[in-house]
Amino acid sequence: MPLPPSSVRPAAAVQADITAWLALPEVLRLAVDPGREVLPALWAEWLAADRAEIVEAA
Repeated sequence: MPLPPSSVRPAAAVQADITAWLALPEVLRLAVDPGREVLPALWAEWLAADRAEIVEAA
């Protein structure tokens, strides 16, 4: 029986979001995310996506 599709976005898509976030001026990033939670969340999502791709490839 095939496995259901993964709900994890591809690592490349998450990396593009990280790059876009870092391209924003720091003042804007602080205004939008005063708790500085966005970047750690994106990194965690990227790690999960990367691991999922490695497991899928194995």
